Amino acid sequence: MSFRFLKRERGGWHPFLYAMTVDICHFFDGTFKNPLTTIIYNYMKAYTNFNHSCPYLANTDIRLIRFNLNELDILSRFPVDDGVYGLHTSWYIKNTLVCQMNSSASLTKSYRRP
Repeated sequence: MSFRFLKRERGGWHPFLYAMTVDICHFFDGTFKNPLTTIIYNYMKAYTNFNHSCPYLANTDIRLIRFNLNELDILSRFPVDDGVYGLHTSWYIKNTLVCQMNSSASLTKSYRRP
């Protein structure tokens, strides 16, 4: 899986903070260690069935159910300015692109608490 964070600015979407590729099989078997990947997974693991080592069998559904972000926790770890941010992910199996997912979120001062 490859993912990159983006920020919407003049002229469109621009790279922001991180872009990386992660071998999910190595992540789940413990041979890939990366703090950012671990933080992202820890936010998502309560909401997904995407939590076991490879191989994933054909026709396995991967679900994200009732996902809810804790904005205050994220902002305490990654302080960012107001704006529109995006996440682009590309998923590969044996170097063949099988899925792309894009998401975006808008952050304004009205969402921040003192």
